Amino acid sequence: MKRITLFFLIYIQLISCINKSASKITIGQIHSIKSLNEISLGENDTVFVVFGGGYNDCSTPDHLEVIQKDFLITIKAYSKQPTKPEICLDNVPSQTLSYIFKPISKGTYTFKAFDSEIISTTKVK
Repeated sequence: MKRITLFFLIYIQLISCINKSASKITIGQIHSIKSLNEISLGENDTVFVVFGGGYNDCSTPDHLEVIQKDFLITIKAYSKQPTKPEICLDNVPSQTLSYIFKPISKGTYTFKAFDSEIISTTKVK
């Protein structure tokens, strides 16, 4: 009976360690922003943001932070990094996230990476 209890406790401990794969959020360096050149007011555009996968190849894309001021849209890209060393089979040097751009007025919108000169523009007619 003691062996079964001991085995069960060790098993529970191992499972709890596996499920606690901690991660931290980091900001990725944006490589490109892809948007349509022109859309009509009332249409939406799916904007694709390609960014670096962080400091190791085990990161996964997490979310985008989008701040719009008039016709300038600034973008930050975030990924999750494991806090413990891992062996990763998928080598993904860049990651892609997207969001839906919904213009509210006519004009030329500029999408810009928050920390570089990477830009893309969309004219809304």
